Amino acid sequence: MGSTQVVINALDSIDTTMTTIIILMITTFCMYRVMKFFNKPLVFGGVFAGVIISWLNLPKQYFDISSCATMGDIGVNFYLMILGSRFNYLLLKKRRGSLTVSIISAIVPFTCGMITGPFIYHYNILAPINKFEFSLIVGLCMSIASLSLISLFLNQTKLISKSIGHVGLMAAGIDDLLFWVVYGGLLLALQKDEIIRYNLFWTFSVYVISMTYIFPRLIQYITSHIKSTVATLAFILCGCLISCVIADSANIHQVFGAFIFGLMLPRKNKLITEVCKNLEEFITVFFLPIFFAQVGILAKINIIDNTNLLLMGLIISLIAFASKFFAVYIPNSYIYKHPEGESAFLASLLNIRGVTEIIMMRVFHEIGFISTQIFTIFVVSAMVTTWCATSLVFYFRKYIN
Repeated sequence: MGSTQVVINALDSIDTTMTTIIILMITTFCMYRVMKFFNKPLVFGGVFAGVIISWLNLPKQYFDISSCATMGDIGVNFYLMILGSRFNYLLLKKRRGSLTVSIISAIVPFTCGMITGPFIYHYNILAPINKFEFSLIVGLCMSIASLSLISLFLNQTKLISKSIGHVGLMAAGIDDLLFWVVYGGLLLALQKDEIIRYNLFWTFSVYVISMTYIFPRLIQYITSHIKSTVATLAFILCGCLISCVIADSANIHQVFGAFIFGLMLPRKNKLITEVCKNLEEFITVFFLPIFFAQVGILAKINIIDNTNLLLMGLIISLIAFASKFFAVYIPNSYIYKHPEGESAFLASLLNIRGVTEIIMMRVFHEIGFISTQIFTIFVVSAMVTTWCATSLVFYFRKYIN
C-alpha cells in the first residue's frame, strides 16, 4: 500500500508539473500576441503572464511554479550559451569609433548608477552588503544592453546585415562582455569570508586560465572529430552543463559558465551553427516562457502600492535610459559625425536591456544581496526602459538607409 501511495503521489507531482507548464506557455503566448501589437518582444509576454498568474492565485494541485523552476533556469543557461556562440570577434576590429562609443555607453550609465545607489539603499537595508557594494550592483544594472533582444530585433527587422546592424551588435556585444567580466568579479568581491574569498580567487583564476587556454583547444579538438548532428547536440548540451557546474564550483553563477562555453564554441563549424539555431527555437518556445513567467511571479508587482516606491522605480528608469541614450548619441553624432537619426536609432537600440538585467537581478536576489522591493523596482525599470527603447527604435528606423 505504501509503495502504491508513493507512485500515486509521483504521478500527481508529474501532473502538476505538466499543467503548470501548460498554463505558463498558454498564458505567455497569449500575452505575447497582445504585446506583438505594440512591437514588443517575448520577454514582455512572459513577465506579464507571470504577474497575471500570481494575481489569479491558482490552486496548488494545478499550478506550482516550484515544480518546474529548475527547467527555467536550465533553459536560461542554454540560451546564454547560444548568445556566447554568436559573439563575433571580427566586429570588434572593424570600426574603432564604435568601439569607443560602446565603452562610453557602458561607463556613463555605470557611473550614474554608482551615484544613484546610495539614494535607494534604504530599500535594501536588511541585505548583507554596504552602500558601496549596493551601488556597484545598481551601476552594473544600469549599464546593461541585452545582446539577445538586440540581435533578435535586428534579425526580425532585416537590419542585421546592414552597417548599423553590425555596429549595434558590436556595441551590445562589448557591453555584454564587459558586463559579464565585471559581474563575475563583483560576485567574487562580495564574498565576506576572507578564507573563502582567497580560495575563490585562486579557483576563479584557475577557471579563467582553463577557459582561456585549455578548454578552447579541447573543444576545438573534440568538435573537429564529431560528424553527426546528434553527437554535436549531445556535446553542446553536456558541455554547457559541465561549464555551468565548473563555474558554480568557482562561486561564479551558472549563467556566466554557460556564456563562456558559448564563446569557446568554434564559429566555422556548420554542424554547431545548425544545431544552435534549432536549439534556440526550442528554448525560445519551451524554456524561456517558463523563466520569464517565473520572473513575473517572483517580481510581485503588486507590492508597488507605495507611491514613493513607484516614483523611485520610474526615476531609475529615466536615469538608466537617459544616461545610456546620451552616452551613445553625443559621441556618435558630434564626435564621429554619423547622421543624427542613425545615432538616435543606435542610442535607442542599446537601451534594450530586458533579458540580461532581469537574469542578473534574479541572481543577486537569490543569493540575498538585494531585497524583493529592489528586485521588483529593477524588473519594472528593465520593462519600462525596454518598452520605451523598442518604441523609439521603430520610430528612428525610418532614418536608416
